[in-house]
Amino acid sequence: MNVFAYGRQQGKSYPSDADALKALEERKKNASQQAPAPAQAPAEAP
Repeated sequence: MNVFAYGRQQGKSYPSDADALKALEERKKNASQQAPAPAQAPAEAP
């Protein structure tokens, strides 16, 4: 998953790619629900 991770700590468990992707999608979903709708720019007068 991370090309820069050369070593791993012994005894520590790391998430699989599928688990990491699932967690990322859940975070995106939660962030979009919590974030307020973007304000619309006022229309320019001619």
